[in-house]
Amino acid sequence: MRCKQFSVALCLVLLCLSLITHSQATLSIEKATENLCLNLLKDYPKASLLDIYKTCFQDYFGPEHLLSNVATAEEYIIAETAEIQGDEKHIYFEPCGINGNYVRVYLHAVKDNLISAKTLAECFVQSSQQVSPEQVQQWQTLWQKHVEVIRSMNLSLDNFSQDEQFILSLLQQGKYAISHSKAYHSLYRPHYRIIKRSLFLQEIFPKLQ
Repeated sequence: MRCKQFSVALCLVLLCLSLITHSQATLSIEKATENLCLNLLKDYPKASLLDIYKTCFQDYFGPEHLLSNVATAEEYIIAETAEIQGDEKHIYFEPCGINGNYVRVYLHAVKDNLISAKTLAECFVQSSQQVSPEQVQQWQTLWQKHVEVIRSMNLSLDNFSQDEQFILSLLQQGKYAISHSKAYHSLYRPHYRIIKRSLFLQEIFPKLQ
């Protein structure tokens, strides 16, 4: 019975991630962006444009840091896992952006002994990639489409204009990575690593059952 339940659960997750992957083909970028914002603000009501931007660029680029040393990545994961407090939001994963090319795997999965810090570190290192200036330029064009939709939604996001200008200035410098907003950090205390979807499904998701 447990194997049957696991198979059903796995199929559901695979189906959901598959639907996310093909959202661009079935939804306009406008509708996909709207859905992303509404869902994100439902789960994180105090999220700002910075936080929407962050999940979008994580979906596009993957991890912000290019790492090759699994042992070092594992040490950081162990140290950060020790900082998790009992009252924090307790989830194990969520897809990034509108396509779900990458998944946020929360360190609660390590804290609850469902996956090892080493496994997460190995997947994290394998998920990181070198980003070229051309990719950042392409991303800037795509982000402008996202932000136009977000602006039209009138979401009353805190510091919207300042955050929009900050992101634009960053991209014009050939950079793209940012941290979560201070409010997001304070309220939601995110502890996760960005993992490529294929690695997540192969190496991590089966252990979360």
